[in-house]
Amino acid sequence: MTFEEFRKELIQRVRKTSLNQFIHLYIKAKDWGDILRAFKKTEFYEWSFNQNIIDFDLLNEIPEEEREKENYYNRKAEIKDFKGVLVLLNEAEIVLNQKEDLRCQVVMFGNSKLTAEITDRSMVELEQYHNSDANIEIKNDAFLYATQKNESKSKLISSDFATVRLILDNGSLSEVSILDESFLNSTTLWFSQLVINNPIQVLSFSNLKKTMNNHKVITKDKSQIIYKNE
Repeated sequence: MTFEEFRKELIQRVRKTSLNQFIHLYIKAKDWGDILRAFKKTEFYEWSFNQNIIDFDLLNEIPEEEREKENYYNRKAEIKDFKGVLVLLNEAEIVLNQKEDLRCQVVMFGNSKLTAEITDRSMVELEQYHNSDANIEIKNDAFLYATQKNESKSKLISSDFATVRLILDNGSLSEVSILDESFLNSTTLWFSQLVINNPIQVLSFSNLKKTMNNHKVITKDKSQIIYKNE
């Protein structure tokens, strides 16, 4: 598929949905980079997939070299000290090492996998969709702000005064270990499940009045929080 064929296909798909001003970003696109930057700019990731505006077959029509210029990955790669927005597509397997008070955003789709170490006061903003899977260690004053949707999974280990903000929704699952002076602030919604190991410092917004060790709580929206002392 040529760039012009791709651009027109994308516009046709947008026309069949709830139109908004962001269609102009695709109308005026002059190259692959414009298309990929427009997708990041709208940030309607879940909606775009659900409305079939974007799918993996269509994204695979974009040459790999052009995708990776804009930090879209669909393969195994190791990335260090990244700034900007990193997008992991269906077959991506990324190892990320983030440190030195840098900040980045990671967006995961499909069956993508992320293994990350966040240290030295750095920050990662993580968005997970579909069946994506993240394994992350947060330490040395680092900060993780994570949102999980669909049936995404994560395993988080927080230590050395690290901070984690975690929002689980729509059947997502996370297991979190809270060590040393680290802190977890969590929200669980709609059939999601959160397992907390060593719940030393936890603040939850899921209708809980206090932390109870070795105890399962099922909230009104059928999400679950399980506290465990290992």
